[in-house]
Amino acid sequence: MVQSSLEESIKVAGSTVIQSVLDTLPQLVEQCNMVYEEANKLMIALNPTAGKESSMSLFKKLKFVFYKGRITILRSLLDSSKSTLNLLLVTVNIEMAKSRSPDRTLM
Repeated sequence: MVQSSLEESIKVAGSTVIQSVLDTLPQLVEQCNMVYEEANKLMIALNPTAGKESSMSLFKKLKFVFYKGRITILRSLLDSSKSTLNLLLVTVNIEMAKSRSPDRTLM
């Protein structure tokens, strides 16, 4: 949906900035999907088995210690992707505002 709106904006504004955002967006979404899938696999590996005790076994506690660093890295990657997405959205908003009123200053 966002991508189709941006494609429409390119037709209206003819902006290379918006085209650059469109080129970056699929890569960003793919990175987020990969991080999500890996984090999901780690969480499934740590999830206590249904029907057993609710506490984690010693083995799973040890796994958590080793996975904790990886989970921190994945969280950092998601935070980075979030910042990139916010920057792309602000850039698109500014570019679209410029195309609507090119003779007024934005800031």
